[in-house]
Amino acid sequence: MNPLGAFLGLLLVATLAVSSVQGAADYNYCDALSKSFLFYQAQRSGRLPASTIEKVPWRGNSALNDCTSTCTRDANGDGDLTGGYYDAGDGVKFGFPMAYSTTMLAWGLLANPAAIAACGVTADYLDAIKWATDYFIKAHTAPNELYGQVGNGGLDHAYWGPPETMTMSRPSYKIDAQHPGTELAMETAAAMAAASIAFRANGNTAYADTLVQHAKELHSFGDTYRGVYSDTITDAINYYKSWSGYEDELVWGSVWLYKATQDSAYLTKAESYYSQYDMPSKGASHSWDNKFPGSALLLHQITSKAVYKTDIENVLNYWLPGGGITYTPGGLAWLMVWGPNRYAATAAFLALEYGGDNYANFAKKQINYVLGTNPLQRSFVCGFGTNPPINPHHRGAHGSTTNNIMDPVNNRHILYGALVGGPGANDDYTDDRNNYITNEVATDYNAGYTAALAAMIAKYGSGGNIQPVPTPTPTPTPSTSTSSSATSTSTSTSTSTSSSTHSSSTTTTTTTTSTTGTPAPASTTTTTGSTPQPSSGGVAKVIYDDQLGQNVDDWSWASHNLFNTNPVHSGSKSISMEVDFYMGLYLHTSIDPTVSKGLEFYINGGSTGGQKMTVSILHVTNGQTAPIGRAYTVAELLGSDIAANTWQRVYLDFAAIAAAGTSMDGIMIQDTSGADQATVFLDDIKILAK
Repeated sequence: MNPLGAFLGLLLVATLAVSSVQGAADYNYCDALSKSFLFYQAQRSGRLPASTIEKVPWRGNSALNDCTSTCTRDANGDGDLTGGYYDAGDGVKFGFPMAYSTTMLAWGLLANPAAIAACGVTADYLDAIKWATDYFIKAHTAPNELYGQVGNGGLDHAYWGPPETMTMSRPSYKIDAQHPGTELAMETAAAMAAASIAFRANGNTAYADTLVQHAKELHSFGDTYRGVYSDTITDAINYYKSWSGYEDELVWGSVWLYKATQDSAYLTKAESYYSQYDMPSKGASHSWDNKFPGSALLLHQITSKAVYKTDIENVLNYWLPGGGITYTPGGLAWLMVWGPNRYAATAAFLALEYGGDNYANFAKKQINYVLGTNPLQRSFVCGFGTNPPINPHHRGAHGSTTNNIMDPVNNRHILYGALVGGPGANDDYTDDRNNYITNEVATDYNAGYTAALAAMIAKYGSGGNIQPVPTPTPTPTPSTSTSSSATSTSTSTSTSTSSSTHSSSTTTTTTTTSTTGTPAPASTTTTTGSTPQPSSGGVAKVIYDDQLGQNVDDWSWASHNLFNTNPVHSGSKSISMEVDFYMGLYLHTSIDPTVSKGLEFYINGGSTGGQKMTVSILHVTNGQTAPIGRAYTVAELLGSDIAANTWQRVYLDFAAIAAAGTSMDGIMIQDTSGADQATVFLDDIKILAK
């Protein structure tokens, strides 16, 4: 069979189907889809083609020194790891979520090619995928070697400015046979395999063959040399730690290799690993970390076996009202405070791909919610719909020239098509650049959302034509990034205790309106537990008191709110922290041991108390974060469990920690249960003076 001919035949049939349900669309889904590709244009790293500058005039060349360890330069003098996508509102290229985003984009195109063609964006879609796969080809430097990150999270997040003006060192990190990273290798194999199908269907056979060859080598690499990628690229622990392990990527990568090659050996592996590693135990949210739901759906489509049908229906039923997922009063299926829109949109794509009116109705409500059908009557997509966000947490769109998140007051540029994180559990939301939990954007946020939009067009119609965007004056920030240094790191062995889903930190902090629901009132009684603790002899440094202190950066990856208003220990605000999944509140700051005696803070266990948590003082070296000595349990420091609805004083003496002789660079307060615990509240965090 001629794949291109079959593709065009399908295109004709599905185009007619799209037009027949045109009136069923509630929004201009074609326009939303088109704008999503403008977001991916804005996320590009490297030397940009004229077409990108034409579409996003405020972007320019950046990170042209990104290099492997050998650093072979091209005719322009650019490094051999240029290109790819910046992850979110920052300037790091994280390979794991980039590969996931690429796989999901390719799946979206493969699932609904006719709907995408009917909107006239097939070329844009393929271009978005190819910008990533071209980079993966560069990053895959040997059969068993893959560069998985460029840029250090700490160094990058300490700077608030557009990527064109970056001058910090940008180390590169790789995995190899001696230092494996199965998730990274398998997800990149999946991305290249899925992309190969799309390019082959659109006539680019030679490029598809190249992608398949890389995908096969990466699959073999990841399958043969097993290991958690974030144990090798330890800087990723703070941002994209592999919480679910690599087993789901073994299945996911094998499924996509089978689809790309039709080699039954890959399908056999996928089914074997699916059973061996108990895929349903991974959870019901498809994401950059967890590929079980998508794997179950693909295996159901390929084999029609009852086990996969049952598993994917269990996943989708979880997302329906009454199935287990939390719903906001306005109807968003709300998984967690960090980026709920992306989880709901990705679930919507899976629901539409599986089919059935019940699931389609769910999907339509979720996509319509993020486009504007919500109690706030506002869009959560920049540059689209009614009252969209204008201040996403994004360095490039903000365009500061002073390394200041508050200057200018509003973002200089519209980040067209970007889906922001989303509302709180009560549909509450503030368009606040400081709030990276609710207002950041990311390539993985848009990936499932983009695929869902294409599926919505196929199911409900386009809703209209693509609307042109106003053309601003092309004034990109002058590029100075070519002077930034590039270093290569093959492995990193220090172990960090911080954890993440992802976000970015800022160098300037300001008080903002709370964007989370108000917790139940709690007692303000203060206790000290049974362990005697020194009284304060003065304050050497304020870490948090209604807001972060001077020269304190929030590098946390826990779901938290710095501006909680109830309960508080003193002043008007405290920190509320969701205690789950080993996540940590990481406050980065230099602590001078010559004048500092210890750490003091107040903790309130909220509705239940009893949370299992630790406190560590951290040291940063070569961009890697590790605890100094051991982690101390909060219960140990209190002399009792964390109490419910009560403020308790916690004190950690620095004597043993300072004796280690290493710099004290931050404080980590972390969950140690791995389970979902009640919200805890923190206040009055100070370094006491000697």
